[in-house]
Amino acid sequence: MWDAMRTVRELEKAGYFGDSWPTVLQRCLESDMTVKGDCVLAISALGGCVWNLRRSLIDQELLSLSQFQTYTPPDQQVTSPEKTLALSQQYVVLDGHTIHNLELLRNNYNGTRSGSLHEQLDKTVTGFGRRMFEDWLLKPLCSVPAIEARLDAIQDLIDNHSTVVEIRNILRGLPDLERLLSRIHALGSTHRSTNHPDSRAIMYESSIYNVRKIKDFVAALNGFKASLKIVSLLGDSSINSKLLTQWVATFPELNDILTFFDKAFSHTVALKTGTIQPQAGVDNEYDDALYELTTINSELDDYLQTQRTALKCKTIVYWGSKREDRFQLEVPESAVGSKQPADFELKSKKKGCKRFHTPTIRKLLARLMAAEDRKELALKDQTRRMFATFDSHYTKWMQAVHCLSLLDCLASLSLISGQSEGYVRPTFDTTSVKPLLDIREGKHPTIASTLPDFIPNDTVLGGDKSMMLLSGPNMGGKSTLLRQNCIIVLMAQMGCFVPAASCHFTPVDRIFTRLGASDRILAGQSTLYVELAETATILNHASRHSLVILDELGRGTSTFDGTAIAYSVVEHLLRVIGCRTMFATHYHSLVEEYLESPNVALGHMDCMVDPENDQKVVFLYKLAEGICPKSYGLNVATLADLPQEVIDLAGKKSLEFEEALKDTFACSELQSAVRNAVAAGDIKALRKLWCDAVVS
Repeated sequence: MWDAMRTVRELEKAGYFGDSWPTVLQRCLESDMTVKGDCVLAISALGGCVWNLRRSLIDQELLSLSQFQTYTPPDQQVTSPEKTLALSQQYVVLDGHTIHNLELLRNNYNGTRSGSLHEQLDKTVTGFGRRMFEDWLLKPLCSVPAIEARLDAIQDLIDNHSTVVEIRNILRGLPDLERLLSRIHALGSTHRSTNHPDSRAIMYESSIYNVRKIKDFVAALNGFKASLKIVSLLGDSSINSKLLTQWVATFPELNDILTFFDKAFSHTVALKTGTIQPQAGVDNEYDDALYELTTINSELDDYLQTQRTALKCKTIVYWGSKREDRFQLEVPESAVGSKQPADFELKSKKKGCKRFHTPTIRKLLARLMAAEDRKELALKDQTRRMFATFDSHYTKWMQAVHCLSLLDCLASLSLISGQSEGYVRPTFDTTSVKPLLDIREGKHPTIASTLPDFIPNDTVLGGDKSMMLLSGPNMGGKSTLLRQNCIIVLMAQMGCFVPAASCHFTPVDRIFTRLGASDRILAGQSTLYVELAETATILNHASRHSLVILDELGRGTSTFDGTAIAYSVVEHLLRVIGCRTMFATHYHSLVEEYLESPNVALGHMDCMVDPENDQKVVFLYKLAEGICPKSYGLNVATLADLPQEVIDLAGKKSLEFEEALKDTFACSELQSAVRNAVAAGDIKALRKLWCDAVVS
């Protein structure tokens, strides 16, 4: 691999950027083209990328676009001082575990888009719009003004629904302009036409291949023409949001460029023949060759008239079709006779006629063949040069594609926000000193879309109570509640309306999730190790602005060790970090530790239990205050169709364990009381404890 200085030398040698290097790279270099000390590793890494791109023969196509950006890790973007809740970073950070656990892109059942949040929200109709929408989904905004600008634009589009329908119909007919721009850029490259293996390839179906290239080019031109109709539609509508008015004002001016390409060549002919024949005034080399051909043909016609006059024969004509034997003077023998000019060179003859070349004809023919070669060469390279001319406006084309992508995404969110039942515009708190989260009647968007009777729930975190310990029966809806709150926050900061009666909170900088349990056999990592490694990521990177959900932490080890680990994690999140946290657990002893805590809210997923058979449980899926006394695991065993004898045995053993535990606790309490009485020298208390023990 290359070091930093070799990378710079290779970039210079290859001439990817010409005389104008990208600004990002210029910032990494001194005036003498040496690499700055803090940029050595970045430039070396770039060298590895360039080396790999060269092996793939796509280095010129990609690097010549000069699309470089500085990457700043989110953890290095320091938030503003603790007393304010404004965030300085641009996007919410979502790690891989969160993307997986919240099923943002794929479901966890079979790995498809079905049932994912992406599938639920994405109503874009263009390829480039879909890519931007996925980017929005994975990078929610942190800036409240930027979020509000999106929400204002969405409200504007909801109010102008008929315009949105027309715009989406136009967008639906557009090709994937973003990819076509990259393809045209590659096909217009001088390097590709001379040094790339493509230039030496023999295309057996070259006409089909050429027609396909022209089709893509014409499709791109027609797509940008259609985009001008969208600008006109939006400009004539009654929009007043800042984002959309800026969209109309900043859409690039494409009329002149598109007019040029309309007049530059006949699109119909090009699509039929697979070649671009430029109109006059478009290509100087082609025009010069045509002018030269016209001049030479005129000179040949004049010379023919001269010979007719000299030989006094009007029937003299040019004959011949072979490239080097054309323009032979076919002269009747009666016109030549014994008066054949000395410079006439006999080339062929037929009955009654002789055919001659002259030095003048040979000179004109040589000039004609040279001009034809220049024309053929100009025509052969005309498609590439036309593509290169188109690519010279790459910045404008990409600006237009970005605008169209933005509008496609906003239109998609407007459909979700305006046509989904029970969706409300979120509001953000920028004045509160402490982070808060207040969601009323919130729903999980993907589940609620398939279950009309989905039970909504309220969630309030923040102020003095930044943490909620959540208990409840198995399958009672704890994990769904955890996920739905994260998704509602994500949707809100994405700039979308949310499925709730109201949603008010301070922006989050990161969303962390610790859900499920699995090992990694090939990595030699047990279930507990995986759980704790994910928890370590949360504890090391969460800030007080983060939103954290943890589900049943510590279940990969013994009950006592698991409870101890869960307790210490809760304490660290509560006392050290102070972020908004929802912690679901079946460790009732852990929940009881915080019965009197003013900083922890206790909640449980409510259920109804049959008083005659506690194995029969009806889930209410409703968050209620307080703790749940049992987890009702045997009810889940019944639902899972375990054999009845197994369930009966488990029920008996469960009662035995409970009684043994009660005896242990009672013994422990008695020992403690005896020690206290001895320490106090209280004989009466000792006698009473003895009598009570004998009686029991």
